[in-house]
Amino acid sequence: MGFNEAARDYNTTIRKFPTVILANMFGFDKYDYFEATEGAQNVPEVNF
Repeated sequence: MGFNEAARDYNTTIRKFPTVILANMFGFDKYDYFEATEGAQNVPEVNF
């Protein structure tokens, strides 16, 4: 399971009754999804 899938499951869980009551009482916030930065898929050039 990837991070975004786990974040989606967590966000869904904390919005459902009765979990939403505990989430609000204890200040559980939703997770933001991971987004790669521009150029993250490029391989750096290395010289040995």
